Amino acid sequence: MNLKRSWYNFCMHVREEGWQSVPPLLKVRLLALVSGKVKGEEAAMRREETERYQAWLKAQEPDGQEKQRQKAAVFSHRVSFLIPTYNTNPQLLSALVDSFLAQTNDAWEACFYDGNSPKQETKAMLAQQAKRDPRIRVELGTENGGISANTNKALAMAQGDIVALVDHDDLICCDTVYQLLKAAEEGADFIYSDEDKCNDDGSLFFEPHFKPDFAPDALRNGNYICHIMAMKRELMEQVGGLRPAYDGSQDHDLALRATEKAKKIVHIKKVLYHWRMVSTSFSHQAIVRCMDSATRAVDDQLSRLGMQGTTEMFQLRPRIRYHIDRDETITLMVMAHDAGRLQGWLNTLHRRTERAMSEVIIIADTDKTFRYGGRECRAIRPEGNRYAAMNRAAKQAAGKYIITLEQGVKPLSKRWVDEMQMYARRPDVGCVGTALMGPKNRYRHCGYAVHDEGVLSYMSGAFVYGRVYMLWDRITRNVAAVSACAMMMDREKFLSAGGFGAYDDEMAAAALGVTLREQGFLNVFTPYAKMNDKGESFCPAYMTGESYNRLMAQHPGFQDIYYNPALDRRDGCMVLDRK
Repeated sequence: MNLKRSWYNFCMHVREEGWQSVPPLLKVRLLALVSGKVKGEEAAMRREETERYQAWLKAQEPDGQEKQRQKAAVFSHRVSFLIPTYNTNPQLLSALVDSFLAQTNDAWEACFYDGNSPKQETKAMLAQQAKRDPRIRVELGTENGGISANTNKALAMAQGDIVALVDHDDLICCDTVYQLLKAAEEGADFIYSDEDKCNDDGSLFFEPHFKPDFAPDALRNGNYICHIMAMKRELMEQVGGLRPAYDGSQDHDLALRATEKAKKIVHIKKVLYHWRMVSTSFSHQAIVRCMDSATRAVDDQLSRLGMQGTTEMFQLRPRIRYHIDRDETITLMVMAHDAGRLQGWLNTLHRRTERAMSEVIIIADTDKTFRYGGRECRAIRPEGNRYAAMNRAAKQAAGKYIITLEQGVKPLSKRWVDEMQMYARRPDVGCVGTALMGPKNRYRHCGYAVHDEGVLSYMSGAFVYGRVYMLWDRITRNVAAVSACAMMMDREKFLSAGGFGAYDDEMAAAALGVTLREQGFLNVFTPYAKMNDKGESFCPAYMTGESYNRLMAQHPGFQDIYYNPALDRRDGCMVLDRK
């Protein structure tokens, strides 16, 4: 009986205070029990996805007729691949050159600069490869300056007006040159593509990274651009090439600086690069050093752009803490659906919230009086639908910022308001949302994606403690929209965008996000204000039908630049589309 009572008390404690209240050691043991089966299911899913991906990738290759067309294409640009080498495995070096020689378009050169490799077989292989084709250009240095300095030496060798960074042990796809030149011909001065990984011998391809179009907040939280990255040589020289002080995250630092100056950034939605997973890769050897360099690179950008904040390394990725003003006023607008339990939830919310609210407005069809932190809440009846009531509440609100929150949603960090406000107060940001964690440790929402068939909640159904696609649940990133169940934004921006419009369901939140995007604002998902949602909120996994058709009719031609069409269109877990 005592054991049962102890277990009951523990469960009630977790239910009331949240998962963060569990001692770390006990949490690890509980997770081991809970997640074992789920992780086994995830592993099986990844194996199945990898098998499907081989066929999918093969189908993306240009056929014979297309290869002939690409070969015949004449461009005014030329690509110079920059490859620093140092003790490179000769077989991997030869495979890389094979991938250059297999290009469908011939307007390229490969500039190898070797940092005085002690291994003579590397130098011998470079000499051998240079004899295969005059476009294979090799220079042997007298000292090893490191990856950045060696790459800059390769840049000095380059004769093409488009330069592309390639690691010495990776592979490029057969139409990489053609696709890069096509983008450059259309005015792009900074170009990147989708990529995947391959095993040691290049026989298996896996973990495709289907990227968003340029997403500045995502880039500050990690180098999602990665491979292949190319730009006009003029732009590369303008930003000063690679900086040796940032070796380990030199590409990330370059991407941050180059995208600041680029006039036209183009993301090619096609896998053009195979990143070989070998134990000698730099990131495997010195991950902490890499992340330290990345953190400094992001901090540098904040300084260059005049964005007040600091960057720290958190869970091996950069985490920005923008400066906030705690004197700025905030109105909390609560969408209630169970008046009988509302006061208890308000009490819990107040205990879990570090910041004071200027006022609290309750959207509820009741005559009851509710209090938050000892102060009486204002009440507004829905009179039709709750989203229309939220519009009325926003017009009456006194706060500089408004927070919309669904009854039953509970924050897992007392600093959740600060985490959302640091983005909401930026002039370039529209709405800010966060992760909603549902029953059985499954995500319900990590931002909305809008594609040509419907609106989906990213990661819906994914196991919280599993391996979510590209760890998108753990990084701050740009999205088309966020859920009204947990959203913060500047009140004036909300009103100027028309609020939630005339929608009577969660499509109202998607419509607001789309409107803000069309007005030029960035919408931000942050994982650091994470909420526990027991499944009572009105945040669906997928929305289509009449309300979606109305959204598209009101915003003809809208494209969600952060959603890659190769991704799954239904479950939000972002695996390869099964269609």
